[in-house]
Amino acid sequence: MEHDNFQRSEYFRACYKSIGTHDELGFFIRLRPGHYIVVLFGRYLGKPEFANRTLRRLDQIWPLVSSSVRRQWDSLQLDESATPPADPFGALTECEREIALMILQGFSSEEIALHASISPQTIKVHRRNIYSKLRISSAMELFRKYLVAAPPPATDGTLTATL
Repeated sequence: MEHDNFQRSEYFRACYKSIGTHDELGFFIRLRPGHYIVVLFGRYLGKPEFANRTLRRLDQIWPLVSSSVRRQWDSLQLDESATPPADPFGALTECEREIALMILQGFSSEEIALHASISPQTIKVHRRNIYSKLRISSAMELFRKYLVAAPPPATDGTLTATL
């Protein structure tokens, strides 16, 4: 499914428009199970999208970047005795979880309604309930909460997502 209004999304307003980003690549570095660092490379508005030559260069330097980050992480003295937080999404119904995942993927209420064969107003009610249960007020806060609770499943340190 293609996003019909990405440029009207909160993610676009908060990340792309506010700093003038035009194109973006995201690399996930898996430090160990449940621990990731995300490195983003972006292009400003008015600049061309990433060319294949640039992508090949990034691919060539990636082993150095990821190993440097892992080595630095491993050198830090961290308090591992802290108890991991409970699943913040546990309070959501299965339907709310599905809608939350689509929100995280950048779909509008109208797109979600079309996909789920229900009205956009019903999606808006679900959205309000999700935000209320998670004690958040925006899709950006939902995205932050998701990153903390369920990091991406990268296993080998390679490029796993482009945003």
